[in-house]
Amino acid sequence: DLAAGAEATIHASTGTITTVAPAGYEIVIDNSGEDTIYTAVSITAGTALAVTDTDMFVDKLGRGNVRIVTAATVPESKTVTGYGTYFIPLAVFTGDDEALTRAARVYTDGALADGERFSADLLEIPEEFANETLMAISFCIVGGVEVTTAQYTFSINGLAG
Repeated sequence: DLAAGAEATIHASTGTITTVAPAGYEIVIDNSGEDTIYTAVSITAGTALAVTDTDMFVDKLGRGNVRIVTAATVPESKTVTGYGTYFIPLAVFTGDDEALTRAARVYTDGALADGERFSADLLEIPEEFANETLMAISFCIVGGVEVTTAQYTFSINGLAG
């Protein structure tokens, strides 16, 4: 198997074929038959993440604290090399450049097994941002390609209500 973007020269009874796997795909070579068969298959096929739980509390100083829990579906043939969660204020997408300073990424460099859950905490959100809508997107890295969840949007006051 070759990584995405790697060039492969396939020698088959019908001649020589040179191909490049598109980004996010790998070339899988099957030499079991009379001819060499190659196909480009998604590196991330069958890998999925889903936010399964959220938890929130406001501390005695009025700061919000949020935990996002994500569960992984990882086929035996795939290897996760890192995972985490992005927290992004939605105001970033409306041109509020200052909101980008409030974005965060929680990342763990390591493997993630099928059915395993991980959590990401966003702590001490000041009270003045309790109504700000945030987006959480969990992700994992498979074969150098990022697999993400659908976005989960929330605000501290929304979760508290």
